[in-house]
Amino acid sequence: MEGEFQSKKIIIFTTFSEVSEAYSLNRVVQDQIKMFVRNGYKVSVIVQESFEPVQWYANENVEIVKIPLVTCHNDVTKDPTFDEDVAKIRSALERIVTDDSVILTHDVIYQPAALKHNFAAREVAANSQARWLHWIHSATSPITLNNLQILFIFSSMITQFLGSLRTSQSHKN
Repeated sequence: MEGEFQSKKIIIFTTFSEVSEAYSLNRVVQDQIKMFVRNGYKVSVIVQESFEPVQWYANENVEIVKIPLVTCHNDVTKDPTFDEDVAKIRSALERIVTDDSVILTHDVIYQPAALKHNFAAREVAANSQARWLHWIHSATSPITLNNLQILFIFSSMITQFLGSLRTSQSHKN
């Protein structure tokens, strides 16, 4: 395959519920969209249901893909709808992400407010050949990260278990 061009589905995964000019990450994502579009690529941008595309998000070569709007917290907490929200996001991502996808995420793996998106993305990634590129823009305090550590360990164990179940079931069929 060396020298051959392989088409990839480019996806930018955000947790945006609106376009905010004051939010620096909004400018980063729009610069990425501009870079891809100006170089002949089409790009899908994942946003939450309330998002209304304007500026580069409204470009004809940009597909806005909406996922469920869920309650997010800046504290490390498992609220009463956590599992249900993760399942909703996971289901939406499973319809979007394909094995030929390259997904650029923005703060999804690092910010407590994106914890539900983080868990959902990990579950999808465990069962996909897609390439995930995680951009980290915003620093979280070490104390908060330390509190998150147990959640990630548990999530990783569940993801590995689910992946092994799916692999063993596919071998039976």
